[in-house]
Amino acid sequence: MELPTKTRFNQIIIERPEKNLSIIKSFVSSPPISLENKVGKIFGLIDVKSNQATAEALVDFIINQIQTKYYQSVTDDVTPNIDLETFFESTLQKINVAIATFLETENIKIDLKKVNIIIGVIREQQLIFTQIGRINIFLAQKLPRYGYRLIDILSATKAVIQDPDPLKLFSQVIAGQIKINNLLLLASDNIFDYFSSDSIKNVINQEKDRKNVFFKMFDKVGSQENFGLLLIEFEKNIFTKPAPTTNTIRPMTEIQTKDSVKNMVDNENKTQSLLTPSLMPEIKKYSKMITQAFSNYRQKIKDFSKPGKKNLRRFNPQNINLNKGINDFKKSIHLPKQTTRIKDALSPLSDKARDTIRKVYRQPKWKKFLHQIGDKTTWIFKKYQRLPAKSRGLLLISITLAIILTAGISYMNVQAGKKAQLAEFQAAIDQAQTNANDSAASLIYRDENLARQKLIEAKNLLTNLKPVDQQQTDQITTLSQNIEAQMIGLRHLVEINDITQIANFKNLDPEAQTANLLFKLGNEVYTQNITNKSLVEADLNSRQLSAIFSDANAVTGIFKNGVEIDGKNLLLVNEAKNAFLFNQDNETIRPGILNTNSTIQIAGLTMFNNRLYLLDSANNQIYRYNPTSNGFGSQTNWLTDSPVDLSNAVDLAIDGYIYVLKADGQIYKFDRGSQVELKLATVDPAFVSPSKLKVPANSNYIYVLDAPTKRIVVFDKNGNLVNQYTSDQLADLKDFVINETEKRIYALDGTSVIGFAIK
Repeated sequence: MELPTKTRFNQIIIERPEKNLSIIKSFVSSPPISLENKVGKIFGLIDVKSNQATAEALVDFIINQIQTKYYQSVTDDVTPNIDLETFFESTLQKINVAIATFLETENIKIDLKKVNIIIGVIREQQLIFTQIGRINIFLAQKLPRYGYRLIDILSATKAVIQDPDPLKLFSQVIAGQIKINNLLLLASDNIFDYFSSDSIKNVINQEKDRKNVFFKMFDKVGSQENFGLLLIEFEKNIFTKPAPTTNTIRPMTEIQTKDSVKNMVDNENKTQSLLTPSLMPEIKKYSKMITQAFSNYRQKIKDFSKPGKKNLRRFNPQNINLNKGINDFKKSIHLPKQTTRIKDALSPLSDKARDTIRKVYRQPKWKKFLHQIGDKTTWIFKKYQRLPAKSRGLLLISITLAIILTAGISYMNVQAGKKAQLAEFQAAIDQAQTNANDSAASLIYRDENLARQKLIEAKNLLTNLKPVDQQQTDQITTLSQNIEAQMIGLRHLVEINDITQIANFKNLDPEAQTANLLFKLGNEVYTQNITNKSLVEADLNSRQLSAIFSDANAVTGIFKNGVEIDGKNLLLVNEAKNAFLFNQDNETIRPGILNTNSTIQIAGLTMFNNRLYLLDSANNQIYRYNPTSNGFGSQTNWLTDSPVDLSNAVDLAIDGYIYVLKADGQIYKFDRGSQVELKLATVDPAFVSPSKLKVPANSNYIYVLDAPTKRIVVFDKNGNLVNQYTSDQLADLKDFVINETEKRIYALDGTSVIGFAIK
């Protein structure tokens, strides 16, 4: 059975035997179709900057070994569902051993820094390759209406060019998916010393006889260097009956001429199709209207030229008779019968208008105004009556033509506006589609963050569009659905299905309301019941609840901040910035010491190496405190870098580095008093109001709570998005603690303590 994807390999090698400065070879395996179905087709390009015979022997050995060992590893139990990446890596391990043995036994001395190799395998649209040295590998991505664009795969994947190790020559593997109609381009490093990327792209965009065009282009170079290029094209494998061939051969010049003429005619037709809809119908329509107007008004001129006395009555608003006025006006200008039907249909409106006019006329100021209008109208009409008949006719014609012209200009402006709006809409749709395509391309190189950014930009473009008809609405809907389908896997959403309610503090106090704090000491979790100011405790094993009240000397108020000190004690700070110490063993709450000044605004507390760190969002500072016998002593400024904007900071955490969470979801990272770079991945949906930040000791992860979106978002220490834990059952998240050993999170949701598993 043939594969549904057709892969075409074009090998272009230009060698200058007279100089023999380097060795360039490409290869493409031709396995039986059964093997190709299972493990794909091996290919490669090798460029060694050496003219030693031993270098050529090494190249031949590598080509022979990779093809032999790869297909020899295919056993009967290997199926097309095999993990191709693992299979390829296992073959490379064998090749590494074989090459190291070959170099040693043959006593070959070669500078491996001069060896440049790409070896890959393609099965269907799956691409896996390994690379050493400097070989170019580009993806030529086909874009609608824009031709091809070149993407440097090694740069996009941020692959590091490492010094080759003779004992482990192939140590880096890159994998991805290639779309139909895209191309893969492997090229020796020196090609771009003589040709720009645009010239390479121009050849690819020709789509006809690319191999010969490349060959001629490289062969014309005056340099004596060797060039190597491997062009791989991906197409749908369409099974069709071959078209019958004829013996008629036209000269190439004739074919080119006819094609050129055809293109010119096509362009002319396209130009006419663009111009005709916007101008020709309007010209014809207005021409017909003008002709009809001249015909009508020639008759009017004749009527006006007939002798007879023309009676003129002064306009008097008091004598308004709408029905009589309409009938007289109808008779005077010979209105057609359709007008009578219109009048009958508008009769209710006419009655309403008449009543309104009467009411208005009863007002003195309007009465005076209507008299002035009547006088002015009478004066104009007298002037008009004194004109010769022909002048009156020409005047009417001029007015009519002016109205027609104005209407035509207005209509054309409206049409132009519609076209501009349509063009703007289509440009936004095209850009959104391009972003979606770019996102898919980014995934080939496993750059999920860039893929998310592109899809979010596309979503925003579509959100801001205002469709004017159903067709545009359907376009937006279809593209939005496609973008949403792409985004689903990139969100890393984990729906929490195993939420366990451990305790509900309303069972202890029906009026209970909890603070936005949760602490875990051993098997107990703690928060404050702000209704009676007690510290409430829940045992995670027995689920027993209890309340702990302070003594008479410790009026706690409401706790706003707190931190675990040493596994047995908590430091708690109320709204007045007064400190209290809680001891789990004797269950006492007593006043403690925390030296702060009145300008400090505490946004978060954390402990590290027996020292307390306090985030002050008002003064853009982090303070460090040393412990005392009853709390913590004087503060020391920990931030030494230039001022950092912490005005909207909401929490901090520490693992040696200090992390500060801001209200917009940004996380700042600091090392020894200075800010260092932490590039956080884009999340979707975006953060709304993140409030809690956790970085457990010896953890590889950063946890952020965003209560409005019912999420706990997990990043790794490099800022990459790992998971987003969410559930509609999370009604009022306030705080959480993590037990990575048990792979479990405990959260305070309203007045309940809940628990759920994490990955």
